[in-house]
Amino acid sequence: EPYVFGGVAVSRANVTDVPEGLGYVDDTFGSIPVGAGLSFHAGALTAGVRGGVDFAFNDTYLPVDRDYTIWNGLVELGATF
Repeated sequence: EPYVFGGVAVSRANVTDVPEGLGYVDDTFGSIPVGAGLSFHAGALTAGVRGGVDFAFNDTYLPVDRDYTIWNGLVELGATF
């Protein structure tokens, strides 16, 4: 079964144990996660693979001005009972 997903997320970064001079600050920011995957079912066995990317916006907690995009992937095996 193929599928796609997307949405909007809000995250909060609380910076701890980092010296103040490095420029990291607490921040609330958003991201737009999107991706696609495949899910397989054979009797009680399940398997799946998916990949996605989170595009962050309004993220000022990093001390450098850079694109903060997170790529992710997942392979899963399981069983239902």
